[in-house]
Amino acid sequence: MGTTDNQDLKQAIQILHSAGVSCVLVKGDDVVKSDRAGVAPLLQLLYSGKSYEGYSAADKIAGKAASMLYIDLKVKAIHSDVMGEGGKQILADYQVDATYDTLVEEIQNRDGTDVCPMDKAVRDLRDPAQAPAVLKATIQALKAKKN
Repeated sequence: MGTTDNQDLKQAIQILHSAGVSCVLVKGDDVVKSDRAGVAPLLQLLYSGKSYEGYSAADKIAGKAASMLYIDLKVKAIHSDVMGEGGKQILADYQVDATYDTLVEEIQNRDGTDVCPMDKAVRDLRDPAQAPAVLKATIQALKAKKN
């Protein structure tokens, strides 16, 4: 689990638990929040053109897919209420400080019937820089399947 004296991370966790959001990034006075589920808000941040290097993040759920995107965003620390083993490992591999409340083997899909499709999509990836394109394609394929 781990402890932290990172004030940005403490603030991000507090906002996550009090504001009803799914993810929060904090660096000093700059606070970025989203209530959108899944990896979509992280992809949006990644493609926004703004730098999030050195931010600290708090997220409700962080599997390998979300963790790879946080690495791409260059956050320095993340806390997740629920973290998948794959996320914990990739964050450790890239020296991102990570804490969690609950560690699970795999993040489940929204129905709880299978592994999260985003984590499945990046299961064999080692390079976080490859994750955004793979995840965008997976989201598009899932949307096409629904229609």
